[in-house]
Amino acid sequence: MQPPRAGIHGLRNFLSWSSSGGDDDKNVEQCLAKYVNIGFVKQLVAKARDSLQYRDPNKQPSDAGLALIAAYTSAGLDRHLAEFHARVRRDPRFNEDMLLFEKTIGDTIKLLKKGEAKVVRRNVQLDRDTVASFAPGSVVGFDRLTSVTIKPQQTYRGGNVDFVIETRAGVVQVEPLSDYDKAEREGILDLGAVFEVVKVETGREDGIPSQHQDEYPAVTIHLREKAAVEAESRRVRTAFASFNLRTGRSFR
Repeated sequence: MQPPRAGIHGLRNFLSWSSSGGDDDKNVEQCLAKYVNIGFVKQLVAKARDSLQYRDPNKQPSDAGLALIAAYTSAGLDRHLAEFHARVRRDPRFNEDMLLFEKTIGDTIKLLKKGEAKVVRRNVQLDRDTVASFAPGSVVGFDRLTSVTIKPQQTYRGGNVDFVIETRAGVVQVEPLSDYDKAEREGILDLGAVFEVVKVETGREDGIPSQHQDEYPAVTIHLREKAAVEAESRRVRTAFASFNLRTGRSFR
């Protein structure tokens, strides 16, 4: 069940929440309070702090950065970011807020330790034309937040496409900040990560057929992360420019 949107009391409680990042974090907190249930997000961060691991113990992320990740995984911020990338809203303040959120989440991810699992998965709904664009040998880049499951099998099964994603150094594990499904073991790919399409197989991993095979063919797409220097030497196509990988919603 989606938590209710924050009211004025939730806003006051959140703005009194201590923040380790000064004025910048206070600005993030005030903006976030306009979009999600702050009390719910605050509880997630408080529970998660002791479970999180950091790349450098001396450089820990702020409460505001962790709150944004929790809001993205569990409180509906992913839908607002999807609207931002789809350009369906013409509100300059909304766009400014979403840019601030994505930058802060990206900075926060860099401080969290990566897990050992190097092969992760994502299931989405893609139309035939988009599926066809993932030709073996093509190189694609992730320029927006993309969550994945660290489990050895797909967790969400509503889409026609299974992505099997091989990373070079693992992904940041954020399940302590996720209230969606603890069994999913949710992770987030590095912003700007670049992958090569290794192969495309007919059919999904679990063998479940697509209900609309002609328009939404069932396939499994294997991606392998490229080294930064190697990726720069090849033309990189932005992955999923017309849809949001987290929700699988098409914006064409």
